[in-house]
Amino acid sequence: MTNWASPANGARISAGAKTQFLPPNDLAQFATGNGLIFRHGPRSLEKTLIVELPKPVMVRSVVVSTVYEDTVRVSSGFTVELSMTGADGSWKPAASVDDIHADRTLAAVGNPSEARFVRLSFRDSGGGSRISDIGVYSATPDVVRSSLQGFVYTPGQGWLSIDEITALRGKYGSPKDSYLTMICGGVEYSAPPPQGEGSILSRYTKERGTVWRELQAYSKSLPYYSAMGTRSMEIYVRWNLIEDKPEQFDFSLFDEFEKMFRKNNLKWSPLLLAGPAYTLPDWFRKTDYTPYRCLEHDKDNIVVSLWDPKMKPYIDRFFKAFIKHYGGSDGIIQNLMLGVTGIFGENLYPHESDKDWTTNATGDYHSHSGWWAGDKYARQSFRDYMKRRYTSIEVLNNAWGESYPSFAELEPKTPEKCRTPRAKYDFMDWYIGSMTDYTEFWLKTARKYMPKGDIQLCVGGEGRQRVGTDFSRSAKLAAKYHAGIRITNESPDYSLNIAMTRWISTAARTYGAWLGMEPASLQIQYDSIAQRVFNVRTSGARELFCYQTGLSNRKAYTKLLENMRYLQPDTPTISVAYWMPRTHMMVAGDVDYVWDMRGLRDAVDFDAVDDVLIQDGALDRYKVLVMGAGSIEDERILSHIEKWVEAGGVLIRIRPEPLTTIDGSKEWQSRLFGMASTPSSASWTQAKRVGKGYTLLIPDAYRTRKEIAGVMDRLLSDIGSLGDGFTSPPRVSGSSELYGCLMQKSFMLLNANPFPVTAMYDVPLTDGKRLKGSVVMPEYSIHEVGFPR
Repeated sequence: MTNWASPANGARISAGAKTQFLPPNDLAQFATGNGLIFRHGPRSLEKTLIVELPKPVMVRSVVVSTVYEDTVRVSSGFTVELSMTGADGSWKPAASVDDIHADRTLAAVGNPSEARFVRLSFRDSGGGSRISDIGVYSATPDVVRSSLQGFVYTPGQGWLSIDEITALRGKYGSPKDSYLTMICGGVEYSAPPPQGEGSILSRYTKERGTVWRELQAYSKSLPYYSAMGTRSMEIYVRWNLIEDKPEQFDFSLFDEFEKMFRKNNLKWSPLLLAGPAYTLPDWFRKTDYTPYRCLEHDKDNIVVSLWDPKMKPYIDRFFKAFIKHYGGSDGIIQNLMLGVTGIFGENLYPHESDKDWTTNATGDYHSHSGWWAGDKYARQSFRDYMKRRYTSIEVLNNAWGESYPSFAELEPKTPEKCRTPRAKYDFMDWYIGSMTDYTEFWLKTARKYMPKGDIQLCVGGEGRQRVGTDFSRSAKLAAKYHAGIRITNESPDYSLNIAMTRWISTAARTYGAWLGMEPASLQIQYDSIAQRVFNVRTSGARELFCYQTGLSNRKAYTKLLENMRYLQPDTPTISVAYWMPRTHMMVAGDVDYVWDMRGLRDAVDFDAVDDVLIQDGALDRYKVLVMGAGSIEDERILSHIEKWVEAGGVLIRIRPEPLTTIDGSKEWQSRLFGMASTPSSASWTQAKRVGKGYTLLIPDAYRTRKEIAGVMDRLLSDIGSLGDGFTSPPRVSGSSELYGCLMQKSFMLLNANPFPVTAMYDVPLTDGKRLKGSVVMPEYSIHEVGFPR
């Protein structure tokens, strides 16, 4: 039976004139056997494929294949048209399908006819469409159906059985007071409810599209997630899926999910979203709300500006209605999550392209990484802030190198256009501080209506200042309102994961905010799950969040179940800190601190401290501070560091650029390190004594990750030579990609290699004894060594 649509048989596939795809899943990839994902967008967005057959063929059957476990991106139907020439006006209707099944869907041509071109037009349900293959056959539908051995994928086929899951949990154990959260996806991808009468649920059900499919799929898969030990399921609770009409709240859709969660003994982590473009009700978009406006192009985004005072009452009533309906902490809610602003729903300014999945609800809009401070309310906020900061316009002009006649003429401008470092710093301090203030409004409002129970703030990014998130102050705010943080930037690679998450985890532990970890869209994978679990445990986090892979991925889920026993609240014992160059990035732009952090983690476990944490006394917990990328810091923070060194700290600088203050003073370089620098072969004999502590400048140690690791390993292993009170941190050897972390009652080891290794460890304990030994570790595995009694 020949598939005439196969490129191997000479067919060529092209797209409709207005059809686009999500990279890298373009037509070239599709032709080589990979899936094809149509560009997300509103239901009306064209999604058409044209197949040019190698010769005229009698077409009797057409088959569309989907990725059977990707219910998020399945069209609600498609039509088939045939033509001999492919010219406009030559197309004749041949078949129509109203419901695409998982795996394969057959369209029987009612009046078979000869054709050279086949056009498939997909009806989108507002959630995107993904297909994996197309088949065009001369064989009759019965023959095709028999040959392909059925079309509808059966949920449960190839999955780990619940009995197998129960046996694996019995073998390996379960989380202890930490917990696993999984996504209940699909709702976030969907367009707003179709217009019409009836409840939101009934309209989605009638459409039989993305959301309806999700409900069908989760009714079958939730028992498996519950059996795995999942505590909670997260759903995106978009404002436009509840307040479809002004002041008329419709909870019918989420009530249906709530019933399924209760039935399967699962809690719920609702992510409340009001402000991002895809969350806005149609009626609200017709009001005079104020969106973000960029300074670069003076163009509006359609995400609601955080400076718009008219938005806050809407958020207040949204929270009030939701918590009243679902009972807050007394009901099914595990933790109430807050999606503050930005493109997706974190405390970030818009920073992505304008063609991501959020445009399902809106169509394209102006968006980019940049500066979103151009709307009228932002401009007034900027003037008010600077008026409070400076005693007169003359003082401001002197600091900024400007000649404004009054504060009324002040206008925010991009840091690149600011004339002095102080002007850049002041702009950034206001810009980031505005996000922090808006974040507090969300936390305060949520806590007003939910006085007890867990609240969790969604925090994204990796700390780059232009996106607006202040990691340390976000953690401090969360602690103030007895809330937690979910960081949403995890990587599958452990050392990169540390660079992405250690800043926020240090802040969370310092201020007392509980922490959850979420990957940047990464699904459960065999080679990454142990690395993620290790990061959760050794960072002091209590929640592991996962985007599920298909339940037929037995290997990945077995690996998850193998490692869930390591999920338990714990606190690392860390003596080394890395200086985060937040002030430098505010004044001079981004620097690549990630490379430094990865190299340092290859040598030792460490925390990450910025100016906010140092100002609040966080350095007192550490014996060593490493200064890498970046060279600008506030004079007050440099004074804190100096006093910490004088009290017995060890400061190591691994970059050649001299330290300067925001206003350009270079005296701190010589004040802290002296005039001489040392080669990367340096030893502690070349350190400068400062009070009871030491400083060491190694300007050529930064060139590669391996060199950073080598220098730091050598120095820290020999730090005891500085005298009493200086003890080397734990050391692990035996292979690269092998890591250790000292915890309260044990020493944790991670093998991040795709092969077994023998890990050797040497760990100083608080009683003066040492924990030494070795263990053979399988690929991608964790091992825990308890302390001797």
